[in-house]
Amino acid sequence: MTIKTHGRMFTDNSVGISQLAITDGTSGQAIVTDGSGTMTFATVGAGGAVGSSTFVENRFTGDSSTTTFTLSTGAPYEESILVFVDGVAQPTTSYTLPSTTSITLSDAPATGVNIRVCHLGIASSVADNSITGAKLSMGGDSAGDVLYYNGTDYQKLGIGTAGQHLATNSGATAPEWATPTVTAAPGTSGNVLTSNGTAWTSATPATPQSANEIAYVLNQSVASSGTWTKPAGINRIFLYITERISNDGAGQASFIYLDVTNVTSYAYNVYTYGGSPTKYGALTFNGRTGSSSSFT
Repeated sequence: MTIKTHGRMFTDNSVGISQLAITDGTSGQAIVTDGSGTMTFATVGAGGAVGSSTFVENRFTGDSSTTTFTLSTGAPYEESILVFVDGVAQPTTSYTLPSTTSITLSDAPATGVNIRVCHLGIASSVADNSITGAKLSMGGDSAGDVLYYNGTDYQKLGIGTAGQHLATNSGATAPEWATPTVTAAPGTSGNVLTSNGTAWTSATPATPQSANEIAYVLNQSVASSGTWTKPAGINRIFLYITERISNDGAGQASFIYLDVTNVTSYAYNVYTYGGSPTKYGALTFNGRTGSSSSFT
């Protein structure tokens, strides 16, 4: 037989997939049409032909002990078959498929009971990781929705609002959106935060070392007693003490740095020793006593 079309000759058995406007299928598939001129490859049903209304079926007889029976056609999952026991349809929960060619009933049918297994022609299962997002819909899908399992089925959690974070609910059974609680740090501008391991406290920072810390020299003659007033901004002073021990001006001296951060004034006393010539000694300042050789 020779076919001629538009001036081109095709010989017997020469038309292949390359001559058809269709993508090749897999082994066992057949060409089907959608009725609008588009052809695709589809899996042939277990009945043996596309569109066939003849189901492949297996029949067995119960013996009160056997629960597993061999199928003549592979069934990838329970929904691929219909099972009848004495004409009564069985739910998929009443049997399992240990393999694609065997079925195990939950209970052994009684002796003489007729068992009928009809194959629906679903000869393949969904391939692992083959379901895309385009095939899923939870209704009213929005960008940012979250899908989670609630213990029974998958459920959608709608997107939250700006600034929220994902948290676990109080029963620790599902995720939920929560608005974080923001607590302002205590204190005022310039303060330093410190923690005692439990809570934070705010305090004025310690005064850094500066020129004010050692900036004042007490350089004056003093009477036998009096009061020294601290100038503003002074935290430490350098105290220098001299003693006249002879009429020709010879003398000795001692000095010390004193911290005066938390005081405003000091009372002092200068004691004289008897004899000639007179000398000054034992100056008391803030409870510390100085002499010609030491000041503590």
